[in-house]
Amino acid sequence: MISAISNFNTVLGLSEAMIQRDLFIVLSIILLCVFAVSKVVFPKLFVESISFDKLFGFRIKEDLGSTMRPFSTEHIYFTALFAFNFSFVLLYVVNSSLLRESVPQILLVDTIWYGILVWILLGIAVNLTIYLKYVLIALAGWLFHTRQVVGRHFTDYINASSLFYILVTACLAMGTYATFISNEVFLKTVGLIIVLFLFYRTVLLYIKLLQLSPYSKLFIFSYICTTELIPILIGLHFVAK
Repeated sequence: MISAISNFNTVLGLSEAMIQRDLFIVLSIILLCVFAVSKVVFPKLFVESISFDKLFGFRIKEDLGSTMRPFSTEHIYFTALFAFNFSFVLLYVVNSSLLRESVPQILLVDTIWYGILVWILLGIAVNLTIYLKYVLIALAGWLFHTRQVVGRHFTDYINASSLFYILVTACLAMGTYATFISNEVFLKTVGLIIVLFLFYRTVLLYIKLLQLSPYSKLFIFSYICTTELIPILIGLHFVAK
C-alpha cells in the first residue's frame, strides 16, 4: 500500500513537472516571437536599447536607446517587454523545487492555460511595480535636488536590466528544453547570478550618474542607496525569510 502511494506521488510529481516544462517552452516561444517582432518594428531602437554596451558600458553615451523619455510610447513598450520577460524568470523560479513549498498557491501552475494567465497577470503587476520604482526615483530626485538625472536613471535601469534578463531567460529556456526535471544546482547558480547582478547594476548606475550630475560622490552615493541599494536589501531580506 505504501509502495503504491509512493509510486502514485512519483507519477504525479513527474506529471506536474512535464506540465511546467510544456508551459515554459510555450512562454519562451512567445517571448522569442515578441522579441523578433520588436526587432523588426523598432530595429535601431531595439539594437541601441538592448545591447551589451548598456549592460557593461560604464561611460555615458547619447544614443536613441539612452535618450528616450520615460513615458514615450517606445519606452513604455520596452518597459512592458522587460516586465513580461522578468515575469517569465520569476514564474520559473517560484515553481522550482527550491521555492515551491514557500510561495503563494496562486503562483503554482498545474495547467498550461492557468500558467499563461498567471504569467500575464504577473507581467502586469511587475510593470506597475516598475512605475512605482519610477515614482521612488522621482521622489528621491526631488529630495536630493537631482531631478535632472531622474529620466536617464530610469532609462539606464531598464536598459541594463533588459539584456540581463533576456540572457537569463535564454539559459532557463535551454535548461527547460534539455530536461523536465529542474536541476537545483543550476537554479541556485542562476539565483546567485541574479543577486550579484542587482549589486552590479547599482554600481553601474552609480558610475553613470556621477558623469551626469555635478554633485559629489558621497551625495550621489546617498541618492543611489535610497533608490537602489536599500530596496535590494529589503527585497533580499524578505526572500531569505
